[in-house]
Amino acid sequence: ALATENLRLRELSFNQGLSTSIDRVDAELSLTAVKTQQLGAKYRYMQAYAKVMAISGQVDEFINRTQLQGAAYAG
Repeated sequence: ALATENLRLRELSFNQGLSTSIDRVDAELSLTAVKTQQLGAKYRYMQAYAKVMAISGQVDEFINRTQLQGAAYAG
């Protein structure tokens, strides 16, 4: 949320001539970096969750849950 707000403020500043395009690009890169880190964390979580479910013999449960979550995001 902070990176999004920073980008919004940098765009306003740039549009009013109070900051440079480099400031705006830095804010965009910062937001992209945050989103990339969030996706990486989600990926690592799913890997760990899949390993736990596989070790505990609940692969079918893992597949069912991930399919239900995927359907919830799609719809």
